[in-house]
Amino acid sequence: MKIFSLAVFVVVLASTIYGVRFFLLLQKSKALVARATPFEKMGDMSAPPFLFVGDSTAVGVGSMRAEDTYAGYFGRDYPNRTIQNLSQSGRKTGEILPILRAREDASADWVFLQTGGNDILYFTQNDVVAREIDDALSEAKRIGRHTVLLTSGNVGLAPFFPRWMGGIWSRKTQQVRKIFQQAAQKHGALYIDLYREREDDLFLTDIPRFYGSDLLHPSGDGYKHWYDETRKAINAEGLEGEL
Repeated sequence: MKIFSLAVFVVVLASTIYGVRFFLLLQKSKALVARATPFEKMGDMSAPPFLFVGDSTAVGVGSMRAEDTYAGYFGRDYPNRTIQNLSQSGRKTGEILPILRAREDASADWVFLQTGGNDILYFTQNDVVAREIDDALSEAKRIGRHTVLLTSGNVGLAPFFPRWMGGIWSRKTQQVRKIFQQAAQKHGALYIDLYREREDDLFLTDIPRFYGSDLLHPSGDGYKHWYDETRKAINAEGLEGEL
C-alpha cells in the first residue's frame, strides 16, 4: 500500500512539474510571437523580389532581431533584392494558399514557402496536408521562377516537449516530410530537408544557442543554420547563379 501511495505521489508530482513547465514555456512562446515582425526590405526595383510566405518560422519567432531570421539572412546577403514577407504566426499549410492565390502577378523570382510546422503540432490529417501543399506549390510555381519549400526540423526533438512524448511529434514530422518531398518533386520545387535523428541534430548540441527561449522556435543562430542548409541545397542544384 505504501509503495502504491508513493507511486501515485510521484506521478502527481511529475504531472504538476510538467504542467507548470508547459505553462511557462507557452507564455514565453506567446510573448515571442507578439514581439516578432516579419523581415522585409526594399531593394533595387529593377530586380524581381524574393517572396516569403509561411508560419511563425517565416516570421522569425524566436530570434531577437528581424535581421537574424531566415528571410533576414537573405536580405543581408542579397542587398539589392526586395524582400517581401507575407508570413504570419499560427498558419497551417491551408492558410497560406489564399495568400498565394491573392497575388495576381508573377513578378516574384524566388518563392520561399515555410510551412507544415503547425500541421505537425496539431496533427492535420495527412491527406489534407498532401492536398494543400500540392495546391500551394502549384500557386508558387505560377508566381515565381523558383520555389523553395521547407518545414521545421524534427519537431519531436524540441526541448519544449518532454522526451518521453516527443516521439509522437517525430512520427508526424516524418509523415509530413514524406508528403512534402513527394510534392516538391512533382512541382519541381527545391525541398530543404531539415529533419535529423537525435544523434545528428545540431540544435541539441547547444540548446541555448540554437533554440529561442520557448525551446520550440529556432533562435537567430538556429535560423542561420536553416539558411546555410538552404544555400547548400541551392548550390548543389547548380542554382546559385540564379539568386
